[in-house]
Amino acid sequence: MISPLIKSFLIIAVILSTGMTQQAGIRIGGRLTVEGKPASNYRVELTNLETNEVFKSDSDSDGNYVIQVPRGRYNLKVYLRRIEVEEIKEIIVAPGRSSRYDLALQNILFFKSDENEKPKPIIQPPPPPPPSIRPFPIPVPTTSGTPGKIKVERPPTAGETPPSTSATPQPAPAPAPSPTPQSSTSSSDIDEIFKNLRPGNIAFNSPSVMRLDQVAGIELLLSPSKTIEELKQAISEPGRIETAQIKISDYMEATLTGPGFEITAVTPQRQLVSKSEDTMWKWNIMATSPGVQRLNLTLNVIIEDKGKERLRSLHTFSKEIEIEVTVADRIKGFVGKYWQWLWATILFPLGLYLWRKILLKKER
Repeated sequence: MISPLIKSFLIIAVILSTGMTQQAGIRIGGRLTVEGKPASNYRVELTNLETNEVFKSDSDSDGNYVIQVPRGRYNLKVYLRRIEVEEIKEIIVAPGRSSRYDLALQNILFFKSDENEKPKPIIQPPPPPPPSIRPFPIPVPTTSGTPGKIKVERPPTAGETPPSTSATPQPAPAPAPSPTPQSSTSSSDIDEIFKNLRPGNIAFNSPSVMRLDQVAGIELLLSPSKTIEELKQAISEPGRIETAQIKISDYMEATLTGPGFEITAVTPQRQLVSKSEDTMWKWNIMATSPGVQRLNLTLNVIIEDKGKERLRSLHTFSKEIEIEVTVADRIKGFVGKYWQWLWATILFPLGLYLWRKILLKKER
């Protein structure tokens, strides 16, 4: 017969096991913005890299989104009208990891209507006015000819010359001028635009070694007036500092990517560049995979052409970072991945065995 203490212990173990099982669903959320304003009605999708299962959610009027997903590895993508706007690869979803992803998105301009959008009306030229109709002549009395008879004019038949009339004919309406198609920017125009870009200096930090699950900050400074040495002194994040001289425009974009990292943008990726003050981009990165991982920093200039924005890549800086894995990290990763198996096969039977030994000892 099972004693009441053992029954209580079994009930507590079942409750704890149920609570741990319910933790399989983890809330992933954040806020979407476009140029500092909330981005509503954007589709956020998390795709499981092992099962290909897709979890979706739409951002609300404040730009917030929440998705409930099981633990695992995911790719996060953001869509607007089925156009991919942003992507974050290799997100690790597990208890204790970062579950908030605030994204500063690009501003998408639609110049052509798609199947979900009503086609734009085409302005047609006004129809020409109806041709003037010469009225049938009314019989009028005349004094010429035979007395007592009325002379009536009839409309001319085919082959006859119509009689002259005092009415002035209406001129035909001029045809509407056809719109002149706008030609795209030629190569010479693009070369001229890049020739007129002003010079500037950049500096950014990159750690050479990181621990697994360690979070580090990457900071990029751009200045049209400061020297490289002054920019190196202004970097606040630790790590090796890289510098370069580039050409800059009034509107620029900086992106940071790396498959072995979980990357969160702290500042907008697209920013206006001041002619006197520094412009800063900042990211938080967390190492998710061991070994030597590559981090890519890309700078783009944004040029407006015929009312459309065009991107041109200036520089891409690639840095290798070695991810160290200690014994404690390996144990933590093993327990985090197989905690259910450990609980069911080792911890629970061991606890039950020790509890029974204590009860038998007290009875003796």
